[in-house]
Amino acid sequence: MTTHPGAAADSATVAETLCEAGEAVAELIDVKNAEGKYPVAGEGIAEVVADKGYHSNQTMIGIKELGLRTYVADRIVALATGMAAEERDAVYANRRRINGERGKRLQSQRGEKIERNFAHQFDTGGMDRLYLRGRKRISTRDC
Repeated sequence: MTTHPGAAADSATVAETLCEAGEAVAELIDVKNAEGKYPVAGEGIAEVVADKGYHSNQTMIGIKELGLRTYVADRIVALATGMAAEERDAVYANRRRINGERGKRLQSQRGEKIERNFAHQFDTGGMDRLYLRGRKRISTRDC
C-alpha cells in the first residue's frame, strides 16, 4: 500500500505508486491460485486505469515511457493545442483508448470495484475523517 501526503497531487505521485504496484505484481507472477492457475500474466503490469485526478500531460508521457498503456479519464475536453508532439501523441493516444469499448469497460469496472469500496468506507465505515500521526505504521512493509 502506498500512501502520500494529502497535499500531493495524484498526477505527481502516480510514478511511485506504479513502481510499488509493479513490485507487488512481480511477486505474484509465479504464484498459483486455488485452481492451480497463474492469475498474473508473466509480463506484469501492462495497463493503467485511473480517474481524472491522475491525468496530466507529463503523467501520460511518463507512463508511456514505462511501456504501459493508459486508460486515464481525460479532464481536458478541448483540443490539445500548443503541446509538444510527444505530449500531444501521449494525450491523444490515451483519449482514443478511453473512448473505445475496452476503455469504457475498464473505467466501468474501476468504478464498480474500487470506487464502490471507498464509498462504503466513507458512508458506513466512519472513514470520512481520518487523522494520522506520521506514515511509518500505515504500510505493512518497509519500502
